Amino acid sequence: MAAMVAGLSGCGKGDGARLASPEQIPAAMAKAFDGAKPDLKTEAWDVAEAVKEKNYPKAFMVSQALMENREMTTGQRQAAAQASAMLLGKLTEAANGGNAEAAEVLKNYKRSR
Repeated sequence: MAAMVAGLSGCGKGDGARLASPEQIPAAMAKAFDGAKPDLKTEAWDVAEAVKEKNYPKAFMVSQALMENREMTTGQRQAAAQASAMLLGKLTEAANGGNAEAAEVLKNYKRSR
C-alpha cells in the first residue's frame, strides 16, 4: 500500500504535488496523462469522469486496470497510484455507508490481494 501513496507528479517531471481530495483527481490525471498514448489517456479520462460523477466503485476499478499498464511514465504511475489510493478510501467509506456496489468491489479487491 505504501507504493500506492506515492507523491503525484505530472508527466514524469516529479513536481511532487499531492492530492488533498478526490475532487483534484480529474485535473491531476489530465495533467499527468496529457500527451500519453491514446489507450492510457482514455483510461485516465475514464477515471476522471467516474470521479466527477462520484461513481467511486467504477473509478476505483478503472484506476486498478490503469495500474496494470506497464507503458506509463513514472509521473503517470505516481498520479494513478495516488488516485487509486484515494479512491480506495472513498470506496471503503461508501461500502461502510451501505453502498452495495462499493461493498462488492471492495470485497473483490480484497480477495484479489
